[in-house]
Amino acid sequence: MNRERMMLGDALELLIDHRGKTPKKLGGDWTTAGHRVVSALNIKGNRVDGNDHHYISDEMYRRWMKVPLRKGDVLLTSEAPTGEVAFVGDDVDWAIGQRLFALRGRPGLLDGQYLFYALRGGQLRDDMMSRTTGTTVQGIRQAELVRVMIELPPLPEQRAIAATLGALDDKIESNRRAVDAMNGLVAAEFERCFGRRALTLELGRVDQEGAGWPAAVSCAGEWACEDPGAAYRGLPELAGGGRSSTAGARLDRTGRCSGGVRVDPHRG
Repeated sequence: MNRERMMLGDALELLIDHRGKTPKKLGGDWTTAGHRVVSALNIKGNRVDGNDHHYISDEMYRRWMKVPLRKGDVLLTSEAPTGEVAFVGDDVDWAIGQRLFALRGRPGLLDGQYLFYALRGGQLRDDMMSRTTGTTVQGIRQAELVRVMIELPPLPEQRAIAATLGALDDKIESNRRAVDAMNGLVAAEFERCFGRRALTLELGRVDQEGAGWPAAVSCAGEWACEDPGAAYRGLPELAGGGRSSTAGARLDRTGRCSGGVRVDPHRG
């Protein structure tokens, strides 16, 4: 199968780089509502987080974003840290802030979701990271980013690759939400049993496959270590707090658990 290689800049229809841009430099100021300004601080875990740091007015947005973002664009942090990516899955009216690139593939040549995954690992990412510069803070300049080489299989193959990786990401996200929901249930049940939020259970690790699940608690008093060897933060404190005993459980000094921990809500 023919796989063309070219410089990333030649495969892009659009590259937005607002390095150093602020409302004051455009004759305005930040606002408390309006259009969200997304910066490198917002790109975490391959997504745009929910933390709103800055907003700009409609007038400022029109001056700031000559070309709006649209579905299929890719966001890439230029520094602090370099190389965090997020995929724009819907049309949004965000403004691109500092230390952040917005990339759009050329129609018929580069699929946006394929670019998103290519930037996350493999030869393209290795090439990109090798071009970073800086002593205190490492970063990549636009002039170097456009020289990064990208492998371009035919567009249908790009979309098939992206669809497969996207399905895996969806599974990982589903597992993450399940873990979050279980942790919420644990906290609520603990508060119901003891009348206070004295303990937050949290897995020491949850890998990308979703392995490792939170403990389960009930007023009957059974903590179930679903993942022997996982670290449950708070269990050593609970065990030493006079309100619990350990039965059939082993807790080492790091709080790693095997077996189960019995909680006695009636014990003083």
